[in-house]
Amino acid sequence: MKYPISTSRPRLRVLIIGQDTGVHWLFNREVKQLGHLLLRARDSAKAKVILAEGPVALAIMEDLPGDEEAVVLVQHIRQLYPDTEVVLYTSAPTHERAFTFGNLKVAAYLVKPFTHGPPLDEVLADALAHFVQKTTGEQVHEKQDLRMTALARLVDRLPMGLVLVNAQRTVLLANQTAQEILSETDGLRTNEHNMLEAERAEDTATMQRLIDAALPGTPNEGFPTGGATTIQRSGVRPPLCLMVGPLEMALDNVRAPDSVVA
Repeated sequence: MKYPISTSRPRLRVLIIGQDTGVHWLFNREVKQLGHLLLRARDSAKAKVILAEGPVALAIMEDLPGDEEAVVLVQHIRQLYPDTEVVLYTSAPTHERAFTFGNLKVAAYLVKPFTHGPPLDEVLADALAHFVQKTTGEQVHEKQDLRMTALARLVDRLPMGLVLVNAQRTVLLANQTAQEILSETDGLRTNEHNMLEAERAEDTATMQRLIDAALPGTPNEGFPTGGATTIQRSGVRPPLCLMVGPLEMALDNVRAPDSVVA
């Protein structure tokens, strides 16, 4: 879906950081289609100069494995330019990095080569509209509402399944990828009571022990930990890798009930 260029809206500045010329070309094409201007910075130092020169509606950068430069730069943007939207892209996504950037209120966490998930033009248009919304005062939202909206978008676009359950394994939320996995009913599924369960009883029991370990104060009144296991599937299909962890540790700016784990 392509958004038509409107002459009634301002031409926004979009900054892309890094040296991935192929990806820069792709984003430049989409930004031009939307009627805005793409600026390029080879590194964080140049990016900070451009940010200081004038309003930047959106910053786009790559998240490289083991490189904390992107985290530091996003923190810098959040502290000095809180209205600027941020989009991250990576070729090696992880839950931990996605949650780290979720806490920093990024608009999207995309996975190269961008063949799955929402179209790039929709992601960029959504982020730029959010910037205009915050800076023009056309619609006023509370900061918490903006944070929750951004987190909801981020969670639903994760390329891995994410499920929130309570102590009894009742599913409270499942992102799009998780819904696809559960709909296959091969390995993991929900029963008639909307409780998460595995095909094999022993896998369900292991999952319950991990959930118990992720709840505060259980099983030994210790620090909530969770853990990881594999869930067997039918035939020759490889098992699912299941990681269970306390939600509050991952999203410390969103207060969740103590009985909810991810």
